[in-house]
Amino acid sequence: PLAEAVTSYINDVLRHRRDEATVIAPPTENITLPVAVVDGDDFLGLYRAVVGQLLRDLAGVTLPGNKVPPEAPEQVDVTPYLGLYADTIYDITVEQREDGSLWLERVPKDIHAEIGEKPLVAQLVHFEGDSFISLTSMYGIHPIFAFMGRTEAGLAKYVHYGRVVARAS
Repeated sequence: PLAEAVTSYINDVLRHRRDEATVIAPPTENITLPVAVVDGDDFLGLYRAVVGQLLRDLAGVTLPGNKVPPEAPEQVDVTPYLGLYADTIYDITVEQREDGSLWLERVPKDIHAEIGEKPLVAQLVHFEGDSFISLTSMYGIHPIFAFMGRTEAGLAKYVHYGRVVARAS
C-alpha cells in the first residue's frame, strides 16, 4: 500500500510533464526513494524533480542546485587532458580544436555499440581544478569530467564522470 501511495503521489507530480513513474521498492524511514522513471529523455532532471519534491514535502530537505557551466569560464592549459582514454565499454578522445575549444567524444564499443548506443560529443569548459563541464545539458544535467592523477610527463592518468577511464595514449 505504501508503494502504491507514493507511486500515486509521484505520478501526480509528473502529470504536467506527461511522464509516469513506478516505485520499485517502498520508501523506508530513512527516506530511501528508489524510483524507476520511464518515458521521456530528461530522466535525470525528471528524477531530480520528483525526488526533490518528495524530500521537500516529506522531510523538509531541499536539494542543492545542479552544477552549470560558468558564465565566463577560466582559460586553462588543456594539454595535460588531451588524448585517448579507454576501457572495455568506451573509447574517449579529448581534443582541442583550432579555435581553442575543448571537446570530448565518447564512443561506445562491443555490446554498447551493437545495441545502438550513439557516441557522446560534448564541448567542455573549465569548471574547477582539473574538472571540466559540458556546455550542453544531457538528460537534465551538465556532466562534469574530472581528470585525475598525473603521469611522469604531466598528463592526466584518468578521466572520471561517474566511471573512471584510464589514459590509453
